Amino acid sequence: MPPLSQNTPRLHKKSRRAYNLHMLILAIESTCDETATALLKTTPQHHILAQHITPQTQHRRFGGVVPEIAARQHLANLPALLGQTLRGQPQPGAVAASCGPGLIGGLITGASAARALALAWQTPFLAVNHLAAHALSPRLAWPELKFPYLLLLASGGHCQTLAVSAHDKFRRYGQTLDDAPGEALDKAARLLGLGWPGGPALEKHAATFQPENPQQRRDALALLPDPLARRGDSDGDGANLDFSFSGLKTALARKVNNSPAASVDTAALAFAFQERVMRSLARGAGRALARFRREHAADTPLLAAGGVAANRRLAALLSEVAVRHGAEFLPLPAGLCTDNAAMVAHAAGERVRACGDGEPFPDDGFCTPLRPRWPLDAGAVA
Repeated sequence: MPPLSQNTPRLHKKSRRAYNLHMLILAIESTCDETATALLKTTPQHHILAQHITPQTQHRRFGGVVPEIAARQHLANLPALLGQTLRGQPQPGAVAASCGPGLIGGLITGASAARALALAWQTPFLAVNHLAAHALSPRLAWPELKFPYLLLLASGGHCQTLAVSAHDKFRRYGQTLDDAPGEALDKAARLLGLGWPGGPALEKHAATFQPENPQQRRDALALLPDPLARRGDSDGDGANLDFSFSGLKTALARKVNNSPAASVDTAALAFAFQERVMRSLARGAGRALARFRREHAADTPLLAAGGVAANRRLAALLSEVAVRHGAEFLPLPAGLCTDNAAMVAHAAGERVRACGDGEPFPDDGFCTPLRPRWPLDAGAVA
């Protein structure tokens, strides 16, 4: 790990340093229960030199993330992760961290560490919106991907369809009216006694449902309602583009709690719940894609990001949606779907790239407040 400077300024002033296309950016991600670090080189195509991530498995016994425990674990994990990421590397030219949205304890821990390093090294600090990092992550996987593009962002805390037109320009088409899909999946897994993290556990258990004929599959699906189905399936300008999962979760709870334990077919219910969630996400993505193409006339693929985007059933449904609209669905690698620091470094690198080679870059990270809620656009619910 590079040595800390002995001339740490009492107050960080706006950097006058000119940025170049080959600088190194160190990034920290700590918005929830994943502690992660990454080092990126901002070559014309961003290159991740090193990245490390430590999941917090101790939350399993509580059936969900405990914010105070998560913050303390971030503090315990970061020194070793930073040492591993920086070992053998030159001193970074900038430091970045997710500054929201997320759990405030985790944000404080990660941002404080990043700001301390930036002050010690006398380098700029870049505050990154966690949602923007997810939204821009497809350009890390596919550097040739051009703006604008349509993205479904689905995770444990968020659900939006977005037109991504620049590194800092997003337009929301639809969003969840209540629970995020990842949160709903976690709660469903808890109701069915499948453990935590719930999304992967539910997906695995749903795969054990093996109906003998199509009617059994339809019967299982009929166990739970279709969220917002009565709002219509039109792709017209008046189509509903929002999502809702709280009613589906309540229906599952009633089904489980009001039935004798021996009569509850957990595999069928896991299948039905996952299918309802994924079909709803795919339907909303299809409607948003139709509107996006009318407004932008852009022949771009359909993309998805966030932890729920790693679900294989969702990927299959989104592929079908893309084909119906004459598009292609590009599945993001699973490691970029879940929370990671590579996407944070990449989002910071996108800001550097937009600034231009040799031009001064606004160093605003020290003035940016930490935000448990930080919408990408003025009308969004973060």
